[in-house]
Amino acid sequence: MRLSADGLLRPCLLNETGQIDLRTSLRNGVPLSTLRQQVGILISQKPDINFKMRESGVTGAYSRTMSQIGG
Repeated sequence: MRLSADGLLRPCLLNETGQIDLRTSLRNGVPLSTLRQQVGILISQKPDINFKMRESGVTGAYSRTMSQIGG
């Protein structure tokens, strides 16, 4: 799981689709029980690909490099 500087929680550093905007949710008073449920769903969507697979040429749908992400 990765939390970006702008408050986006992603199941993977490279993930560009599944994310939760925690900053906005917290500022808008979304109940913690709701956020916990959303985080649980996000964890279940965590992809199986990892950095070792990425280095071997298997990139999935990732279009950004580590230097573009800041990781």
